[in-house]
Amino acid sequence: MIFAVDFDDPLKINGKPNLKLISFLRNRQAIGDAVVLFTSRTGASLNEAVGFCLKHGLALNGVQGGKVRADVYIDDKAEKPMK
Repeated sequence: MIFAVDFDDPLKINGKPNLKLISFLRNRQAIGDAVVLFTSRTGASLNEAVGFCLKHGLALNGVQGGKVRADVYIDDKAEKPMK
């Protein structure tokens, strides 16, 4: 599976790492899933986000601006799908 995760608020909340989510994503990677950071950040701000992930043990499988194809999206602005 491919997990697409936004940076601001899902991974970094109020300046602090979301350790529960980072642990979950690391565990998913350990069983073969991929984690792609999707963000509107660019330049130094993007480098900061990638460095933050690495510092907290999350080695990203990719970085994507804009739309990304994934099986699971983790975003603070996402709406819950209707069932």
